[in-house]
Parts: sequence; C-alpha cells; structure tokens
Amino acid sequence: MDGRGNLSKTPEALKTQSTNTEFYLYGEPAQISDQTTFGPELTFSDEITKNLPQQKIMLIKYAVSGTSFAAWSPDGTQYKDLLSYIKKATDGKSVEFASVLWYGGAGDARSSATAVQYSENLRKFVEKLRTDIGSDKPPFIFGQIDPPTDGYPGREQVRNAQAMAEQTIPNAKMVSTDGLSKLADNLHHDTDGQLELGRRYAQAYLQLSKQGSGK
Repeated sequence: MDGRGNLSKTPEALKTQSTNTEFYLYGEPAQISDQTTFGPELTFSDEITKNLPQQKIMLIKYAVSGTSFAAWSPDGTQYKDLLSYIKKATDGKSVEFASVLWYGGAGDARSSATAVQYSENLRKFVEKLRTDIGSDKPPFIFGQIDPPTDGYPGREQVRNAQAMAEQTIPNAKMVSTDGLSKLADNLHHDTDGQLELGRRYAQAYLQLSKQGSGK
C-alpha cells in the first residue's frame, strides 16, 4: 500500500496536513506532503479529521510493494520492521490504536500455491499483530485486491478469501476497490484511484466507529 498516486496532481488543500494529525513514515516524523507519491493515507487523513476534528490522530505508514505474506509472517522481515517502526513512532507517548489499514494480496495471487494459503496467513497476521500491539480492539480494515487476470492465477482465490475474512475475523471490514482507476499496468491505482480508496477506507472506519459507540 505504498501507493503510486502523484502528489503534484492533487488539490492544494489535500497537501496541507491538519494540525491535529501526526504522520510517521518508517517510524520517523514526517509530513504527508513530504512524499512525491502517496497511497490512501492522503484522503483517509483528510476525511477523518473533517469528521473527528477534536481527535488527535497519529498515522504510522509502512509499506513495501510487491510482497507476499511470506515477508509479513511473524518471522518475516517486513513484520519485524513493522513492529519496530510502530514502537519507534509511539515510544514515550500515550496512544490508543484505533485501526489497522491493510492493502495486500496481489503478491500472493501470483501463484495458486500461495493463494491457497492466504486465508490462514491473513488470520494469523491479524491475531499476531493485535497481540503484539497490546490491543484486540482495533478494527482491521483491508482493501480487496483487483489485479489483472493475466499473471495472477490466484486472483479469485485471494479475493474470495478476503470476502470470507470479513465474516470470520472479528472486527474486520473489507473495502471494495471495484471501479477504482489504475495506471497503465492495470495493477496499481493512479492518483484518482488512490484518492477514492482513501475515502472508502475512511468511510469504513467511521462506520465501524459508529457501530462500536452504539450510535
């Protein structure tokens, strides 16, 4: 979910980070506008701060393109780095983990052998991450992959596993990526696609928040 959106093509208003938002990139304090490319964090942050103006928000971003769950397993390099960056960003601060945003699975869909393991790997990942951050409360919000059929024989298997995960993983919400515009590779979302994806993530989060509060 590192994102291929082009920051120079976005409205100026989105480039100004809200004063109630802290953004961390690979564990280091940053501005969202420091990036030349972006993912769903841009409009996610914008929508959340508009709807929850009194809340102090911390976004911690870590993304590696083209990986499968082999790298994000509890013993994998990316998972260990993720925990390290979370700890670095939150060290000495009083924080409540409000949500985990995830967008991955295309790497697993490249092979039927890895696609068949996706459901179990996703479940283990969510359980382990919640344990390691010390909270079983954060909603796990994830985008359903939509790679091209060519070169991704496990596409439907991963998509089906993701649809099922929304029903079997507690407090999980799948975000549809259907209809989002893409780059010429027909895999990565372009600027408009990323902007809309961020809005969909925010919509899902706000919906879950209302359900949790009983509103």
